[in-house]
Amino acid sequence: MKALSFITYHSKFIISILSLFLTLNTFGQTYTCSTHPDRDNWDKAEATNQATTYLGSLWVKQGKWIEYFRNSGDTTQPFYRLAVYNNGALTGLVRYYYADGIMYEADMYKNGLKNGIASEYDFFGKLVKVTPYVNDTITGITKVYWDGGELKSETPLVNDTANGLSKFYFPDGKLCGEIPFTHGQMNGVEKFYYENGKVSAEVEYVNGIRGSTKKYYENGNEIK
Repeated sequence: MKALSFITYHSKFIISILSLFLTLNTFGQTYTCSTHPDRDNWDKAEATNQATTYLGSLWVKQGKWIEYFRNSGDTTQPFYRLAVYNNGALTGLVRYYYADGIMYEADMYKNGLKNGIASEYDFFGKLVKVTPYVNDTITGITKVYWDGGELKSETPLVNDTANGLSKFYFPDGKLCGEIPFTHGQMNGVEKFYYENGKVSAEVEYVNGIRGSTKKYYENGNEIK
């Protein structure tokens, strides 16, 4: 009964990163997240951590910076980041790293706001999550990956809210479940599958309220 145990596990991440060379179409807007060889691929030794005045304001950050985080030795959190500032606003690729130098996350910024792909990695540098942003809000299809790199889930969001059909997959790529969302609420028939492709369960939802449930054997017959 793998599919049924999968239901509880996947309900925990409704909002769940291809490489930096990914081009993603997000609801009519296309973002090309390739790095610029001079602007983005620089080493922490190049950080100058300089600040200047801007339009008569107080000192603001300019150029390449290395910034450390106070994480009390928590090895699961980023230890430092490499960022480029333009008049105090983050711009281009911002990279976060674990203490050992393995990349933790890479985000694209424009005028101080996340715009484009945010990519998250595990302790071994493997891609685990892709999140598309438009002006600091999640808009597009968020994807989560298994340890082996296979797609685990994909969820469409608009302005940080799930909207559309969220899908979950077994490590072999077969469909495990589907959850329909309308403006953040489960709305429609939630379905889960056995690895043989047969439906294992169906749950009806109307505006987030759970209705009737049907369960099935692996041969497709309904469990009464």
